[in-house]
Amino acid sequence: NILTITGAGTLKITAAQAGTDIYAPAQTTATTTVGNSYVVSGLITKPVNVPLPTGIAKLFYEAGGLAKNGTVLNGNYSIALVRPGRYIMQVVPTGNDEDKVFPAYYNGALLNKDATVIVVEGNTTINMEMPAKPSNDPKGQGEIKGKVTGGNGGGRFIVGRIADGVGLPNVPVYLLDNTDKVLKTVNTDKDGLFTFTELVTGTYKLALDVVGATLAASSTTVEVDPAKGVLEVSAAVSTVNNKPVITLGVQVITGLEGNEITWWVYPNPAREEIRLGWRSASTSTINLTLSDLNGKQMKVQSQEPESVNTEIVMPIADLSLPGGLYLLQVNQGAVRKTVRSEEHTSELQSHH
Repeated sequence: NILTITGAGTLKITAAQAGTDIYAPAQTTATTTVGNSYVVSGLITKPVNVPLPTGIAKLFYEAGGLAKNGTVLNGNYSIALVRPGRYIMQVVPTGNDEDKVFPAYYNGALLNKDATVIVVEGNTTINMEMPAKPSNDPKGQGEIKGKVTGGNGGGRFIVGRIADGVGLPNVPVYLLDNTDKVLKTVNTDKDGLFTFTELVTGTYKLALDVVGATLAASSTTVEVDPAKGVLEVSAAVSTVNNKPVITLGVQVITGLEGNEITWWVYPNPAREEIRLGWRSASTSTINLTLSDLNGKQMKVQSQEPESVNTEIVMPIADLSLPGGLYLLQVNQGAVRKTVRSEEHTSELQSHH
């Protein structure tokens, strides 16, 4: 049975103990205080004062984590059973309007760091106009394909393939320039997949904007070059110590002696050990160097490839490393790759 309580007051529950005399059962009583809940509702429009046909209104706790969501239909939305508190609201357009307006936070902010906090102390009306996407973007031949999945314990940093796992739908993915200006956004589909098309050659920042995680912790720099083919990206949203964590992996299109190399590092953040998966036809020794951001080496390890697929385990518990960002450099012959690996912390920043 489900008991729904919408008003404030004192709730007393009395229950009979199973297996006792049905005419004089043993009973237990519990009393709890129930607080008020309210409705957040309003009108969502697109330029100029046109109701947004369809969308999703998401209400996040200020510190992070989804509290409630509701459907936007013909501009109207209503989110019930909202407890008193401080929230950040995001509206994600769906349908044909994905290409016309950006997903936005109240009041019109593109990123959660610029959002206006909503204080709910009673029934609350929040109206908002969605910012329009530019219609004159330069067009190129570059393309990024990826997938956003759910994770746990910090997820894993994946390089070289689209991630396995259950995809998360209706997650906005952001493409930014090096000044963190939002250039494009796209929503994941029902399978968690997304695609950016018609990109000009250049360097971009790819980000998932999650309330409770900093932009630096949720983004990675990518190089788009149509001559190298489609850039494949994997991302996972999870929580560590009840804080949102985003891990991102980017396919690096390179090789040694004509051999394609695929690799992935996990867990990221790491605590007890770092595991490196390495797929290459090369028989050269694989060398790992863990260092801090000042270049001081913390650990060096080498291993001969076991086969085309090799897994290397680097124990780090004995190093007693303070929480922070560290660089894991991997060399095999003429190939060098670097990924930032974060130890003992709840936020992730990646670089390659």
